[in-house]
Amino acid sequence: CICPEGQILHNGICECPGGQIFDDGVCFCPIGQSTNNNGTCSCPEGQNLNEGVCECPGGQIFDDGVCLCPIGQSTNDNGTCSCPEGQTLNGSVCECPDGRIFDDGVCLCPIGQSTNDNGTCSCPEGQTWTGGNCTCPEGQILYEGICSCP
Repeated sequence: CICPEGQILHNGICECPGGQIFDDGVCFCPIGQSTNNNGTCSCPEGQNLNEGVCECPGGQIFDDGVCLCPIGQSTNDNGTCSCPEGQTLNGSVCECPDGRIFDDGVCLCPIGQSTNDNGTCSCPEGQTWTGGNCTCPEGQILYEGICSCP
C-alpha cells in the first residue's frame, strides 16, 4: 500500500504524522502549531498544548510571538504571573487594597493617612476621610495636628 505524499502507513492505514490533521488532500498542523524538525506538530516556544490548543502558562498572554504577563504583573519563580507584593488581582488588574495608592512599587496610604495597628489606612485621631482628605469635624480646625475649636 502506498500512501499519498505527506502521509505514513501505520497499522495498514495511511495517516498524517505527529499530530497533523488531513484535510482536502493535505496534512497540516492544527491552528497555532507548526511542524518541527522531526515532522511532528508543536506549539511555539513557551506555550503548552492543552486539549489541542496552544496556551501560554500561568496567566500569560501570547503577544507578538512571545508569552508575556499582562501589564502590571510579572513572572514569579514558578512561571505564573502575579501582582507586585501588596497588590491583589481584581479581574485582570493589579490593585492596592483599602484605597491605597501604588507609588514607586509600593502600596501606600493616601497623603494625610497612615497605617494603623490592624494594617489599614486611617486619618489621625479625631479626623475623618472626606472628599479625598483627612478633615476635622464641622466647626473645628486643625491646629498643630489636632482638631480643636477655633
